[in-house]
Amino acid sequence: MKAVIRFEVSGDQDNQLSLRLRTTLAEAGFVINPQVRSSFENAAIDTRPLAQAMLAFWQQAMNSTNNAHVEHLSLFCVQPADFQ
Repeated sequence: MKAVIRFEVSGDQDNQLSLRLRTTLAEAGFVINPQVRSSFENAAIDTRPLAQAMLAFWQQAMNSTNNAHVEHLSLFCVQPADFQ
């Protein structure tokens, strides 16, 4: 399936949390969409790796050392016809 994750971090004055979240998504095979701010896409990800990526994302989000936090997160998944 194709998955798109968009998120916004607030209070991240040194960008540490944002960088950790971006790295976590990149390690799961997501690539940044340069046309949309803080949007990451994976064109071919299965359910289990997606769940693992989201778990790793939230583990990083909960380990913020300053007042940074994830303001919002959107996850869109599409199951293309040729994947069925």
